[in-house]
Amino acid sequence: MSVLSVTVVRRQLGDAVSRLLYGFADPVLRSGRRAALQSLLRTDFAPPETLHGQQERLLRDLLAHARASSPWYGERLRDAPAAADFRLDDLPRLPILERSELQDHLDEISGNGQLRPGVRVATSSGSSGTPVRLYHSREYRDWTAAAFDRGYLMCRSFRLGMRRAFFWGSEIDSRAHRGPGGTVRDIVLNQLWFDAFALRRDGLSDAVRRLRAFRPALVVGYVSTLAEVARALDQPIAGLDGVVAAAETLTPPERTLIETAFGAPVFDRYATREVGTIAHECEAHDGLHIESEKLAPDQLTVDSSPCACGRKTPRLVAANSTETLRRVAAYAR
Repeated sequence: MSVLSVTVVRRQLGDAVSRLLYGFADPVLRSGRRAALQSLLRTDFAPPETLHGQQERLLRDLLAHARASSPWYGERLRDAPAAADFRLDDLPRLPILERSELQDHLDEISGNGQLRPGVRVATSSGSSGTPVRLYHSREYRDWTAAAFDRGYLMCRSFRLGMRRAFFWGSEIDSRAHRGPGGTVRDIVLNQLWFDAFALRRDGLSDAVRRLRAFRPALVVGYVSTLAEVARALDQPIAGLDGVVAAAETLTPPERTLIETAFGAPVFDRYATREVGTIAHECEAHDGLHIESEKLAPDQLTVDSSPCACGRKTPRLVAANSTETLRRVAAYAR
């Protein structure tokens, strides 16, 4: 059986199995992730005062937990206001966690949290230098995955369970898609994985043929990889709802190239391995909606007016510079 025939079979199996997963099994097998997603979707349309109150409540809980369970934070938060009295305006009084400190003092920072059931060791990709080792709890993984799902749902008519194709490539992510187990997992999740680090320009024509045979509703990938695939496309991908471009700066020329070649709108995503999604573009294409459940950016850096899509979360807008992203990321740290 040819590679294209196998891809078609995978597509047909994925369509059938994913309906069962997302329609019936998902709420039971991934109940934490499903509950997190429902909470995130409600936040999208909450009035600003509700969002502000939620942010302060979560921040107070976080400060109390950090003081109680982390020796490192217990020392550094001695002069900070009491958790019960803490307000968002007090954020500049907190010490910023630098990457080097996380690399050198992870166990002290994590305290007894690293011993909780379900905690896994994770690392960043190391794209900015030395990889950062992290501890991810089950709750963190559920909320991070739910945030990615919410971002996908911002892409026109895409719905969970529809076909997705990924052009991704870090070793952290790719290893889960290798071998028979990885193939079964991808079929169940109705997705096709292209290892971006293994792609070569002389092999892009084969990748494009597989992509067409799979007929994805959504394509997700690195900006630079998507641009290379776009140059290899001789006609748009039929039935494509959108393209999520991530991990690198998306310039206007690259957006135009990808949208024209793929025949679908591009949605920008800003995320890190350490904190997950930070901001995601919606179908109104008027900035990136900030993950306000975990980020409280300086209001001078964002547009807090209602978006045409109906969501009320603050947005990073095109007029904001790269420095704005750095300032928002500082709050994420």
